[in-house]
Amino acid sequence: SLAIIPFAALRLEHAAKKFATFKLINIVVTLILNFVFILGFHWGVRGIFIANLSASVLVFLLLIPTIRKYLELKYSKVTMKTLLPFGLTNVPAYLAAMMVQVIDRPIVQSILGLAVLGVYQANYRMGFTMMVFVSLFEYAWRPFFLKEARTDDARARKLFARVFTYFMLIALVGFLFLSIALPYIVSTPIFGRRLLKPEYLTGLDIIPVVLLAYVFQGMYTNFIAGIYIKNHNKVLPWITGLGAGVNIVANLTLIPIIGIMGAALATLFAYMAMAIALYFQAQKVYRIEYDWKKIGSIALIVAGCFGLERGVTLAHLISSAMPLFLFRMGILVASIALLFLTGVFSASERKYMTQLLSMGRGKGSVEAVKVEAVKVEAEKVESIAKPEPLGEAGKKVDG
Repeated sequence: SLAIIPFAALRLEHAAKKFATFKLINIVVTLILNFVFILGFHWGVRGIFIANLSASVLVFLLLIPTIRKYLELKYSKVTMKTLLPFGLTNVPAYLAAMMVQVIDRPIVQSILGLAVLGVYQANYRMGFTMMVFVSLFEYAWRPFFLKEARTDDARARKLFARVFTYFMLIALVGFLFLSIALPYIVSTPIFGRRLLKPEYLTGLDIIPVVLLAYVFQGMYTNFIAGIYIKNHNKVLPWITGLGAGVNIVANLTLIPIIGIMGAALATLFAYMAMAIALYFQAQKVYRIEYDWKKIGSIALIVAGCFGLERGVTLAHLISSAMPLFLFRMGILVASIALLFLTGVFSASERKYMTQLLSMGRGKGSVEAVKVEAVKVEAEKVESIAKPEPLGEAGKKVDG
């Protein structure tokens, strides 16, 4: 807990290397000490707690220079009046958000039993790749949007819309790739071991649902910018409470009917409800003109490719393993081709990415990519900075 604020300071400083190094040290030291205390000293469960405590203390000591840099031993009533209501409002919001993440486990166990819960947990965790992507984005996103909104609000709103478009592009293409690739990754022996044992592979169908749930969590993370910029976080407990309510009702309704797929869908519905509710609340206080046309095109292409892959697989239209694998790889290639052919990318973006693919051909191509990158960035800055004509309604909103 004491490390949270200095870690936030590192994020505000954009000290990514130091931030990542300290986080990595925490993980590595915890892991090593678990081996030492459990396998070496045979301390059992107590060793796990001591390992975590030791790693946390070490990281806190590493953060002392950052703490000394900012720590002022004085009390400010004004600051406290601003921070305390904001912080206390977040307490029920975070509790409800935690319920969305974990409430499905005890419900699955009570209805389907501990063995089925094991299958559910094992496959649910395979969606961690998308969760890591969303978490890494969030680490950079919060200090970024707060700083940009203070610097140039009009420019920031256009920039946030562009960030959301590219986030959705990466998240949706990542969803398609992982939905197709993860079943192979978790079931293929690596050095004689599999990520999932054969008896757990019955739950593979929930992985795409979990991945999509994290995509909606990422949308929620994007939309929260306006809420924090305008200090409108009083709506968050209601929104996360809505997500928790949807999750509980959907779990109790769907699990008895379709098993662990019902639990995965309940999580998806909860994050969908939270993202939609937060979008409308954020737009009321901080309007951002998102490029829904482009995002919709990306979503339609990804949904079409995923639906085709699922249809062929579930109907067993291709029975042999190798032809099915080649078909799935073809789906991935086709999705990228469609993104290029349907005008989702601008001409400058297509040219830039084409040159990225040819970087290995020599120094000249690398230099060309660098030049093109500068051109693309210049076009983005120009498009963001250029004022757009506003109608009467737009003038009111802008005012």
